[in-house]
Amino acid sequence: MLIFDLSFSAMLVIVRTLLLGPVGSRAAQAISPQPAWVDADVFIRNYRPIQALPFYFGLLLLSGFKGFFSSLPKPEADIEAVS
Repeated sequence: MLIFDLSFSAMLVIVRTLLLGPVGSRAAQAISPQPAWVDADVFIRNYRPIQALPFYFGLLLLSGFKGFFSSLPKPEADIEAVS
């Protein structure tokens, strides 16, 4: 398992959030636009795998969060002892 630096992990989360939302959605719409909703049959006939791109970026975002949380400093004392 890789342990990332905190700033590197934070940058991964920021970049992957942008890829997940505006960039991934617009790229999928630009490459393979979906027509206006009529029914499920029209949607299925016009579906292309590139339209799942934002969801794949979401999986990458989860790995970025894993690296981010694993790189956070450990607390000096137990939480129970502080409160």
